[in-house]
Amino acid sequence: MTATHPIHTGIDPSFRIGGFCVCVIDLTEKRGWFVTMDYDSYRDWLRGENSPNIASACIENSSLQNKLFYTHKSPTGALLSSKVAKYIAGAKKLNTAELCSAAMAVGKNQAISEMTYRCTVERYGAAKVFQVSPLEKGAKITDPRMFAAYVKSFGIVLEREAKSQDERDAFKLAVIGIEKAKAVARYVPQIRYNPAP
Repeated sequence: MTATHPIHTGIDPSFRIGGFCVCVIDLTEKRGWFVTMDYDSYRDWLRGENSPNIASACIENSSLQNKLFYTHKSPTGALLSSKVAKYIAGAKKLNTAELCSAAMAVGKNQAISEMTYRCTVERYGAAKVFQVSPLEKGAKITDPRMFAAYVKSFGIVLEREAKSQDERDAFKLAVIGIEKAKAVARYVPQIRYNPAP
């Protein structure tokens, strides 16, 4: 069964198990839901008969921003950027082995992001699929109450609360996709060819 309503998806790809998250928003019914899977399941879902007929898909593609963000860690072990680390007491620079491990994780996510973008374009076409860098996606919404207010501001009801940062990010990407799709529809040039006599 293919959905006929205007469906928008936000995809936050990740190489790690349970980190690949899709948020699906049905704007007709003003409802949204989350699907967590891995890349292979996502690719099969796209090719299957249950994949939605989308109006837009927005994917965070970390390969657009070739950068290792995390260079420090907090006393609790959380990875930090150098900008954030200066405000965390006891934050330390990652040692060589930790930096190598972080760089490998970044490389895996860059690859899976690019693969996700390509297979989504293959299914829906480049006009409906948008990709954003982590910088363009913007700051993460980490507070569940702030996120609930963010969702409510769009008049969308989620089937359940977001359980993870991946789900919150996927919702944010779906909203970015909605805005990008509106902008494309609004500014499609009306060019008419009138050959000279």
